[in-house]
Amino acid sequence: MPVLTSTSDPIPLWDGASGLRIPAAPAVRLADVTVGYDGPPVLAHTALELGWGQLVGIIGPNGAGKSTLIKTILGTLRATTGVVEI
Repeated sequence: MPVLTSTSDPIPLWDGASGLRIPAAPAVRLADVTVGYDGPPVLAHTALELGWGQLVGIIGPNGAGKSTLIKTILGTLRATTGVVEI
């Protein structure tokens, strides 16, 4: 499984002059997502929530599911179960 790391504080996404604020809802949310190709799932029952402005690093060995996770978030690979929200 890939290791998901993120900063503890989001980067501010507001302009003092315009008063724009960070939305309350997460920017990306995966809930109980299972995805794979032919054969056993690459990611099984995966959960992830990323806030607006968070910087995230995805690290792991070859075949751990890093690209599969990104393809699932982008919608180029469809999850077999669970919810992906952007």
